[in-house]
Amino acid sequence: MEMIIEEFRDIVGYEGYYQVSNFGNVKSLTRTIYKTDGTTQTFKDKIKKSTYNTKGYLQTGLTKDTIYKTHKVHRLVAMVFLDNPCDKSQINHIDGVKDNNNLTNLEWSTASENTIHAYSTGLLVQPVGSKHFASKLTEKQVIEIRNTEGVHRIIAEKYGVTRNLITMIKNRKIWKHI
Repeated sequence: MEMIIEEFRDIVGYEGYYQVSNFGNVKSLTRTIYKTDGTTQTFKDKIKKSTYNTKGYLQTGLTKDTIYKTHKVHRLVAMVFLDNPCDKSQINHIDGVKDNNNLTNLEWSTASENTIHAYSTGLLVQPVGSKHFASKLTEKQVIEIRNTEGVHRIIAEKYGVTRNLITMIKNRKIWKHI
């Protein structure tokens, strides 16, 4: 088994200030700051701590010329290490683990490819029943419809839906989970 060595490269736009590794580590580089009072302060190389954003991705803050900006770590790794000949805009975590920012786990993708991957790996699940954005009925109403005898048109009017929807519910073409 081949052992992969951690390699650091400059982050575009932050050359001489920060580097990112193929393992997903970000480090600040040794540099000396000249203060307005004439003194200097030297900062040594240091691996930066990352924090989770609200969507579960690791992020870190980078400062240059007194401007602070937060960056997603997986995006930094991809921008520095992965070619993007098709100019795709998103980065996909191949194993679906949002904080696994190892280079071997990242690939450029389109929004569509990223969404398809999320559904195929179970990271995203299509909502069913009343949780679906287009649902007009509740589970309770569907059970009532299935137990109601009579003309589908009249049942549809009662629930404010189409006759075709009532037929599909009764024939178990939709709402199959109930």
